[in-house]
Amino acid sequence: MRAVFIADIGDKKVDEIIIEGSNARHLITVVRIRANEKLMVLDGNGTQIIGLVKSIEDKKITLTVKNVEYFSNTKRFDLALGIPKKDAFEDSVRAACEIGLGSIIPVQMEYSQFTPKKNDRLNKLIESSLIQSNNPFFLDIKDLINFKNLTELFSSYDRVFYFCSHQNFPVKKTLEITASDRVLMVIGPEGGLSAAEEEALSTHKNVSFINLPSYILKTPTAVSVCSGWLFAKMPN
Repeated sequence: MRAVFIADIGDKKVDEIIIEGSNARHLITVVRIRANEKLMVLDGNGTQIIGLVKSIEDKKITLTVKNVEYFSNTKRFDLALGIPKKDAFEDSVRAACEIGLGSIIPVQMEYSQFTPKKNDRLNKLIESSLIQSNNPFFLDIKDLINFKNLTELFSSYDRVFYFCSHQNFPVKKTLEITASDRVLMVIGPEGGLSAAEEEALSTHKNVSFINLPSYILKTPTAVSVCSGWLFAKMPN
């Protein structure tokens, strides 16, 4: 369903919603929304409102609220992302939001080539992906950390899966994910992890090295493929 993002709308109990500014301009001039069409309103905090377009003016749309749902954030999959190039990082953020991951932890690794910054562009990118996917939750981008900080986070997770393009380390036998597991995916930059970084990962008991039967993947593709692999391991 076509959607629009309005922060904090879930805090207000209303029968009508007024959409103005850039959201209204886009819906009126680009989408060409019409009266009596349904529109979803998301606030990024789990609120999903279904409204019916009551009226359209030059710079304002009035919605009649028909249904409101509140979703609990039960996302248990986070992504530790070795920073790739800027375009690949932004595409990875889009993919993570559309897939529905809980958060991205940017990690400065030996082969990283870019230092991301939280800014309006990144927020707009997440907002656009949220609208595209109807995801009720805004993707959480954590502060940039280094590799040592990453390994210190492993104790906060039940399972850590490092996806690599080769298999030099033994894969642990039990790879099933239980309903209560907190899971961290580790995906490196385009150059992968260095030998020293991989050796450091191999010393942690809850880290599994996963080598999927594919050729070398670009980082955004890897985010999607590896997430799909993890979803397949989840209990029905």
